Amino acid sequence: MATPLLVMSSSWTVALITVPNIPFDVAMDLAGITVLADIANALAVRADRPYKTVKDLVAAAKANPGKMNAAVIGLGSATHLTTERFRLSAGIDVTSIPYKGHAGVADRR
Repeated sequence: MATPLLVMSSSWTVALITVPNIPFDVAMDLAGITVLADIANALAVRADRPYKTVKDLVAAAKANPGKMNAAVIGLGSATHLTTERFRLSAGIDVTSIPYKGHAGVADRR
């Protein structure tokens, strides 16, 4: 009997390194059957910050290495991996701060 499973692709792809002693082989025991949604990520900053463009933000991060934080929705999540890819591509030193869900990030002041 098959068990229905809804999983985000990022969770699926990092499960082998983020879940100790995972009781199944992600690549062999699961099969994707459809894409349910294609979700875009957004880069946002507080309105009272001086940077208004990505170029401004990257310049500020390079001028202040290790002093900026980035809110992510859990370690190993799509937002965390996207943030890390952006950090590496931009050549900046930013600390990822994991939250347990979107509400924690949106309510942070």
